[in-house]
Amino acid sequence: MTREDLRVAIGRLLGVVKLVEADANGSTTTLLTDDLAITGTDDWNGKWLVFTSGQSNIDGQIRQITDSSVSSNQTTLTFYPAVTYAPVSPATAEIWDQEYDPAHIHELIKQAVRDVTG
Repeated sequence: MTREDLRVAIGRLLGVVKLVEADANGSTTTLLTDDLAITGTDDWNGKWLVFTSGQSNIDGQIRQITDSSVSSNQTTLTFYPAVTYAPVSPATAEIWDQEYDPAHIHELIKQAVRDVTG
């Protein structure tokens, strides 16, 4: 089991994570997906984005969503700060509720491992 597997399992148990895939090429500050098309504009603002695949330099990076908009069947998630390379289809990511910063989840995982191993 990887750290990503543990993180997603925690998020699912808490009901605070959503997995998405880029369905079109975004930019260094946007991810485009049709996995969220049934939601409204600004529904994702403030949430955390964790890139889980795609270009190796963005995999694992955490960004905060600053704006979200829906056009047709596609949601545009604008995030900050920018990444070096644009997330392109089929890059994947996790979206975490604002109250659950994934960096803190990583710290909890590390602490749990330390507690178990001494």
